[in-house]
Formats: sequence, C-alpha cells, structure tokens
Amino acid sequence: MESDELKDRITGEVVELRARAEFAVEQVTIATRNVAAARRSQELTQGRREFGIGAILEAVDAERELARARTEHLRAIANHNACQWEFWYVIGQDENGSQAAAAH
Repeated sequence: MESDELKDRITGEVVELRARAEFAVEQVTIATRNVAAARRSQELTQGRREFGIGAILEAVDAERELARARTEHLRAIANHNACQWEFWYVIGQDENGSQAAAAH
C-alpha cells in the first residue's frame, strides 16, 4: 500500500511541477514581449526628444519602464529555470535527460 501512495504522491508532484513549468514558459513569453514593447517605446521617446518634441520626464519614464520590463523578464527566466531544475530532480534526471547520480 505504501508503494502505491508513494507513486501517487510522486505523480502528483510531477503533474504540479509540469503545470508550473508551462506557466513559467508563458510568463517568459509575456515578459519578452513586454521588454520589446518597452524598448520600442523608449526608442520612440528618445527620437521625439532628439527632435525637441518630447519632454525629458517622458524619456525618464520610458527608461524606467524598460528597466522594469527587463527585471521582470529576468525574474521570469529565473523562475522557469527553477521549475525545470525541480522537475528534473523529482523525475530523477539531470538537465541533459540522463539519470541523476544521487538518489532522492
């Protein structure tokens, strides 16, 4: 009976981690788009400022938004990587798909 309970628990962990990893991929995709949009906004703002159309405050806000988007992008990537490592640990493999040396 304990063996079945252990299998069920491990299966549950794998399913949960898989869902978290898929969500993390979606977050990376969204964050990548946000960085691209912020970069484009910053470029447009800089161009307007160079032609004397835009305000300095507008340029500062665009730079701040780009920095925020980049930070969120890095957080999303780090979260995705953590999910991947945890998933590999639970299934007993390393990042290359080989059987992990240490037993859990």
